[in-house]
Amino acid sequence: MKQITLITLLGSLSVLHAGDWTQFRGPQGNGVSSETGLPTTLSEKNLKWTVELPGRGLSGVLVLGENILVSCSSGTTQTRLHILCLNAKDGSLKWQRQF
Repeated sequence: MKQITLITLLGSLSVLHAGDWTQFRGPQGNGVSSETGLPTTLSEKNLKWTVELPGRGLSGVLVLGENILVSCSSGTTQTRLHILCLNAKDGSLKWQRQF
């Protein structure tokens, strides 16, 4: 299993207050947040939580309220696809779909 470090949006959930990220690279598609005071470097102290994925990560995360959605693939040829919905506060699994 691969481990994804959901930086929980750089160690805090403050980006959630800026609005949901419902598409790749955020609301404007440019990867820019209007939030201030975010960490400029990543380290263990900036991480809120991490989660094991059933395979390699394929995309950025989507943030929808208290939910974080992430996709990954697994299997010898990476043909099994997964979508996971995680609790934004603690990373616990809310639901998972495979296809």
